[in-house]
Order: sequence, then structure tokens, then C-alpha cells
Amino acid sequence: MIFSRYTTYRPGLFARLLPSGRWKLRLPTATTASVELHTGTRAELRCLDITAIGIKKALLWHTVEIRTCSHVETLSCLGEDAATRLATDLHRFINRYLLELIRSDQEALKEVDAKLEPLIEGKRQYLAQADLAQAIASVSGPAAAALSHPLFDADGLTAAMEADLPWSLSFLTDPDRRHQYNNEFVATELTRYAPFFDDLDGRSLSDQQRESCIRLEDSNLLIASAGSGKSATMVGKVAYVLDKGLYQPEEILVLAYNRAAAEELRERIAQQLGVQPADLQCKVTTFHALDLPGSDPSQIAVKHRNHSAV
Repeated sequence: MIFSRYTTYRPGLFARLLPSGRWKLRLPTATTASVELHTGTRAELRCLDITAIGIKKALLWHTVEIRTCSHVETLSCLGEDAATRLATDLHRFINRYLLELIRSDQEALKEVDAKLEPLIEGKRQYLAQADLAQAIASVSGPAAAALSHPLFDADGLTAAMEADLPWSLSFLTDPDRRHQYNNEFVATELTRYAPFFDDLDGRSLSDQQRESCIRLEDSNLLIASAGSGKSATMVGKVAYVLDKGLYQPEEILVLAYNRAAAEELRERIAQQLGVQPADLQCKVTTFHALDLPGSDPSQIAVKHRNHSAV
């Protein structure tokens, strides 16, 4: 109803006769912190606790799954259109609440901006998604919680809201802005570090190898054939992040599939850094030594803090 304080979602009349169809979800028309779910008893689902919304197809019905921090609510007995509408409307409702939190907590936004600005200013380093997450996690308050929420959708930001946001927050609200920044950073870094990569690990790295060393995304996948220089790239990546001062040697873990590959990497990294293998502070070992499942013999991983590269 147009004057109702709620929009109600429930299965059709016949489906309500089934045990799995005895539920009712109500979304307030006003922006509030929770939604109502009735499954025999009334429950409040807080927007900040809802982490995922999905649709599953069964033999006769579609089901909307609402995943929270502690459990999963299953809303069954829906047609395809009804399930899609419910999932879409619920996501919009939650995002409207998240946007309101962001709009109302300008002080926290300034704190996040202060954390991001030193990373971005002067293109000091590659800006990974984890760097943004760390900046948000270091600040408390509703706006920070909204920005880090898995269902946050920046498309709901109005022009007026964007105008009120600190400038560095555009890296959070516009993924293309971060990609553009990183592409420009890589181009600049390739020139700045050309002499460094011209003579690294006893060779001159190719353009692709150099870019693989510079890009520090949360996960980087390097696919190359045997003998094409994967190990040299791993040596280069370790040497690069240490030369930049982004990490300390003891914060770097290098993983290889077998012991011989790990020993070779340890020796090459130590030689590049000008230390004895026994004195190398970077940990170089095998997947099996750390008991990591699903290791691939053609892959070598370098992991440091929140970033990893393969």
C-alpha cells in the first residue's frame, strides 16, 4: 500500500501452507538500521550484520539467502521474479542505510582521508585494495563501518554527497579511479626503477617481469612457461619492495613447491641483497613445510603482510 510504513514480502497463498513458506519480511519505507523477519517469531536483522544476499534455484522454487555475521536466513517458496525483486530491494534498502551513515559521519571520513593521503600523495606506492581496507579499519565509527561493508555500493552516491566527501575517498567509491592511479604509478615506476631492473639477479628483466614486480595488488597471478623467468621475477619483487622500504625482510614469506626450488630462491635472493643465505631474514620455504593445501608445482608465491603475488 502506498501509505504503509512497510513493504511486505512473503510467498504466495498456496506456498504459505508449506512449512518452508511460513515467513514474512518487512522493509520499512523509512531509512532504518534493521529489517523485520517473521518466521513464527519476530526478529530484527541489522543492516550492518547482513553480509551477503543470494538467490538459489530449487526444483520448484527460488530461495533468497540472507547471510549475516552469525547465521543464514533462508526465504523459500518464491518464484523467480519475486526472489529477484526481494533480493534487489533488500540490497537497495541496506545500501540506502549505509549511504546515510556515510553522509552523517564527516569526522570519520576526514580520518580515513588522513590515512589515505600519505599513500597517494606523490604516487608513493601502488595502492592495493587491502591498503584501502586497512585505512578504513584503522578508523572507528559508522561511516567507516559503512565504507567497509561488503554490500556497500557507491553507485548510490549522489553528486551532492560526492562533493562533500574528502578527495581521497574517491579511491573507495570509484574503482576506476584506483585503477587509473595504479596504471599511472606503474608507468612512472618503470622509468624511475629502470636502472634497478636493468641489472637484477644477473640479468635485465623484461617489461612484463618489471611490471609484475611493481604491481602489489592483493593477489597477482603470473602465468609463464618453464624457464621463462618466474624465479627471477620473484627475486625482483622481493628486492623491489625492500628497496622501496614498504616492508621489512622478516615480513616477507617466499614459498616454492619443492626443497630444491626453495634453496635456489633463498640463494638468489640473498645474493641480490648482498647477504649470506644463512643470514637472510626473509623466510624462504616450501608449501609442504607450511602444510598449505592445493599447491601447484608450477607456482611460486611471495607473500608479505596483506599482499601476495604468484
